[in-house]
Amino acid sequence: MKKYNLILADPPWDKDGPDRRGNTKLSTVSGDSWFDNQMVLSSQDLCRATNSIPSADNCILLMWLPITRVQEAMMIIAAWRFTYKTQIAWVKMTNDGSGPRMGMGGLIRTCHELLFVATKGKIPILDRGIRSVIMTPLLGGHGTKPEEVYLIAERMIPGPYLELFARNKRKGWDSYGNQIDSKIHIPEWES
Repeated sequence: MKKYNLILADPPWDKDGPDRRGNTKLSTVSGDSWFDNQMVLSSQDLCRATNSIPSADNCILLMWLPITRVQEAMMIIAAWRFTYKTQIAWVKMTNDGSGPRMGMGGLIRTCHELLFVATKGKIPILDRGIRSVIMTPLLGGHGTKPEEVYLIAERMIPGPYLELFARNKRKGWDSYGNQIDSKIHIPEWES
């Protein structure tokens, strides 16, 4: 099996989890456009793939997470045998760039998403000038992430690169997801 030096993951978090106030909420999937054609996994399901994540001995994991899923993301990172190191914040700007685009909120209104950075082994970082904030408009539909993340990843470490839960293929990257044709298989997530 091919092993990857960098894995970018945008887990398809289920909507049953803590809400903005920390309360457990239950939702239904049928008829919810957020779930259309998208794989949905619980944190426990994500953790089950411990032995199937095709990471090299020396690897960087970049994992997107909603603000309310910090504890679960740390659990998944540990289950995949990585160690949390730092994070990048993506501040979602208005289309005209005049300020942050306000999102949903419970106690506070969020205008950013987190990208956790975790590692395993010894990492020969190529570029130590990478900043911890990305400030770009939200372009595209639900789940679309900024192009800058791929450029940052490629500046961090030489490939090969893998995107987990990809919605599109990217030149120079291998991809896994149920919305694309992929040669990569992670049995714990395929049923």
